[in-house]
Amino acid sequence: VFPAVLVALAGITLVWQFGHADLARGLVLPLHVWEESEPVDTAALSPLAQRLAALPAQDSAETRLSVRPFWFLLRVPAAVALQSQEVDFPSRHVATLACWNAQTGQLLGEASRQGSSGALRRSRAGFSLPLLPAVEGAELLCRAAYRGPAKMAAELWEPRALAQAQVAYQKAGVMLEAGIGVLAIFMLLTAMVNRSALYWTFTGWLLLNMRMAGLSAGTDLELLGYPIAPGWMILSRQWTLCMYYAMTIGLFSALFKGELDEVKAGWPLTVHQVSAVAIIIACPFLTYEQTLPLLWGATFSVVALMLFYLTKILRHTHSRVAGWYAASIAVTLVASMNEVVAAATGQRSLMAGLNSVTAAIASALLASAAVAEHMRYHRLQNQRAQKLLEDAYQDSPVGLFTIGPGQSIIKANPAFHAMLRRTAQEEPMGLLDFFDEALVAQVLALHGARRSTSLDLQTQ
Repeated sequence: VFPAVLVALAGITLVWQFGHADLARGLVLPLHVWEESEPVDTAALSPLAQRLAALPAQDSAETRLSVRPFWFLLRVPAAVALQSQEVDFPSRHVATLACWNAQTGQLLGEASRQGSSGALRRSRAGFSLPLLPAVEGAELLCRAAYRGPAKMAAELWEPRALAQAQVAYQKAGVMLEAGIGVLAIFMLLTAMVNRSALYWTFTGWLLLNMRMAGLSAGTDLELLGYPIAPGWMILSRQWTLCMYYAMTIGLFSALFKGELDEVKAGWPLTVHQVSAVAIIIACPFLTYEQTLPLLWGATFSVVALMLFYLTKILRHTHSRVAGWYAASIAVTLVASMNEVVAAATGQRSLMAGLNSVTAAIASALLASAAVAEHMRYHRLQNQRAQKLLEDAYQDSPVGLFTIGPGQSIIKANPAFHAMLRRTAQEEPMGLLDFFDEALVAQVLALHGARRSTSLDLQTQ
């Protein structure tokens, strides 16, 4: 009942998230972008503003993992400038941001993950800048530094709508931790009860999956409601990526150990298992920007390999475990493709509700179903083995008996009862009823053995 309740709660979380997908979006403001290649004098920004104005405008721009600062110029539309508005910079990869009034050179605000000053403030995963009513047709000049695969963009929001989007963003983080967290708690308890390396591995994978989804959704700035120190943020993201890659390969190898032996998985799997160890060893010596492209290529390779082996397992064994796990990977891939295609076409989302958050919860649920099926299968195997052992015990022509605490015989097969010319319904037996004290002492010594052992006895 307990795991069923937890899975039901995670399912409710998934349904809630599908029904409350945040599709709100502000008015996109075109940007004139320049990557800083030489120092800029912030005391005289007019020449830079003119230089940027001559560049083509674009709705968004990719940093391509560059760690150099970017300057961009944007104009507040005159039609809405007289109203109360905010400019939102939504990138979760922005590390620092500063904005000036391009006409006057006045610094409007500065912000970083440590804090902010002036008008700039935290907004969802990025920052926002409230605009004063007297900025009709104003130009903003901003300097930003990014860490990771950042996408520069700016959106104009009505303050109330942005506040609602902020609430939705916070709820997404809470629901993500709640949805996957209950599954992780269940697997943690299961691992403690069963003392199984597989379940400990899956517990770790679930927690890393939760952090990966948070990274994708921009909610990984906090953990269980507590903010992560800015100095640890990039390191946290880098180690999350490295450990998730290694843990995914480890979980796959452990979950399908028998099936992989049956389909004769050879050196390709071994190569990826070695790569999992190698990436953990190399992670401390790589920068975040070096780690990302390495893991992108490795992840593509390992997903293709897992799908190949899952197909072979399904064709060879018709394993339900493989079916659930393949569905988990498929959901993740479809969600990723949904976001890629949506970004390429300029749409917010092609499939409403299918995003990094819902995909992470759905993937965790399906992977949990795979592990649950693995547990069920092995439990049935154990039950069949126990039944075969019990049948062999009862049908054996050799007299067999089992002793419990003390010297009592708690179980015996028909052959043993026949030797003693008694029935199983008679009074309980003890070893001293049939054997001398020296032999009984030797038999009872087996109880204290720390490992499986045997003893040769002679009696008459």
